[in-house]
Parts: sequence; C-alpha cells; structure tokens
Amino acid sequence: AADRRRARSVMREFVGVPVRAAPLAVLAACLAEGTVAALLLGGALVAAGAALAAIMLGIYLLLIARAALRNHAVDCGCSFGARRKRLGRFDVARNASLLGAALLLACYADRAAAATPSQILAACALLALYLALDQAMALGRVRERSAL
Repeated sequence: AADRRRARSVMREFVGVPVRAAPLAVLAACLAEGTVAALLLGGALVAAGAALAAIMLGIYLLLIARAALRNHAVDCGCSFGARRKRLGRFDVARNASLLGAALLLACYADRAAAATPSQILAACALLALYLALDQAMALGRVRERSAL
C-alpha cells in the first residue's frame, strides 16, 4: 500500500498528472515497464523493447531535466525508498546514458548474439556499481556539488 501511495505521489508531484488520473497513470507505467522487461528477455522483439525503453527513458529524462532546472526537491521515483532530493547534472547524465544505451540496443539488436554467462555476470557487476553510485550520490554534500 505504501508503494502504491508513493507511486501515485510521484505521478502527481513529479510528472504532473492530475490527482484523479494518477492511479491509471501508475498502472500504465507499470504495464509499459513490464512490457519492456518481457521484450528485452530475448528473441525477435528485443529491438522493439529497446525502442520502447528509449521512449520511456526520453520522457523521464525530460522530466528530470525540468525538475533540475526548477531546483525543487522532488521524489522522482528513481531510487529505492521515498526521498525528496534536488536533481542535478548527475541525474541528467545518468538518465542520458541509460537513454543512449537503449538507443544503441534498439539500433543494433539484430546484430547481438545471445548473452554468455560471463556477460551476464558483468551486467550484474555493472548493476551493483550503478546502485552503489546512486546511493553515494544520494548523500547531500556530493549531490549539492553536482546541481545545475
């Protein structure tokens, strides 16, 4: 229940969805993210999943850039656990990098071979580094230095 309240709050305050539409917007976002995940599992539809991911990440990047320019503390839903923070260059750069990765995959998905176990482990290591960097950037002093 707390996660649903937070998701509706993020939709209202960060995205700007009206209160009445927030539950439907949350459902639509969850369905879109689930669809992306399913499409990226492999097969002939990986490029479509990557393209949908790029669209979603592009929208998210615009929302993050808007919040960073306004210099308001917001809960953007981009980390585990609710917390309001000022978004800055790091957040914009992080999401621009994710958008770039999705675009690369969308363009070259037909050339990609099936992942090997070592590549899967490397992806897990990169995910762990990403999560650690996200937590480090959540520290106020570091975040203040990267403000726009």
